[in-house]
Amino acid sequence: SIVGCYSFVSDRNKIQAMSTDQVKRLINQLHKSGVEEIVISGGEPFLRNDMTELLRYAKEDCHIAKMSVISNGTMEWDRYESAIPYMDQLNISIDGYDENTSFIRDKGIMPKVLATINHLKDKVSLNMIVTLHKKNMAYMREYNELSKRIGVRFSFSIFTVDEANPLFKDYVMSDTDLKEIEKKS
Repeated sequence: SIVGCYSFVSDRNKIQAMSTDQVKRLINQLHKSGVEEIVISGGEPFLRNDMTELLRYAKEDCHIAKMSVISNGTMEWDRYESAIPYMDQLNISIDGYDENTSFIRDKGIMPKVLATINHLKDKVSLNMIVTLHKKNMAYMREYNELSKRIGVRFSFSIFTVDEANPLFKDYVMSDTDLKEIEKKS
């Protein structure tokens, strides 16, 4: 897992993945409970070989009004493309603001992520999600410029972790940092 991804929590990914039928039953229960919008996130949802089937089931069989998926943007394009007819929005989590910048993710990953965004942006409603933390908060303007340059909307989320964990000490924003972000937005 990537530092800063809520899937980084050590106990989160120890359980067995749900089967296709289990996920379908869950989607059906959500539908019967009146849920109109579902966001599927991970880890990386498109590692599942049944994502297209699950999204199709949600849209066509359960009539879920809005299906969104959050991805890291590193999967093969065919995994996304087969699911597009059943996705209302694809959200790509990004780390850098250009091909050479990386704060959390592996160096050299941004060209692949940006290529995925450029390839898919005219095929599905696409949004980039930037997780703000102490190391990238000074670059809010650069993320905005990236958004304009490639013609894709973006939103910020705030890095939230166990502040007592020393692994995160260089990323956690102070109250002063958060107030500074508020001034910039």
